[in-house]
Amino acid sequence: MTVQQATAEVFLTAFKALPRREQEDIRGRIARDRRLRRVLEDLSDRLAIEEERGKPSRPRRDDNAARERRERGGLKAAR
Repeated sequence: MTVQQATAEVFLTAFKALPRREQEDIRGRIARDRRLRRVLEDLSDRLAIEEERGKPSRPRRDDNAARERRERGGLKAAR
């Protein structure tokens, strides 16, 4: 384990040990920091992609038709 990995592990352990209120305060500080917010958005995008990776795909025309039905107030999206 590198020094950076050990530092990250200590930080994560300390964060998890904090009461929920203090965890929320830290999340708020991270959200206000532009650079950290961008990093978190990238991470969120990667997690969403990974979640969808194993799911079967469907033709684009089916997706478009479902969206058009939703927009007209028809059937809800099937997922």
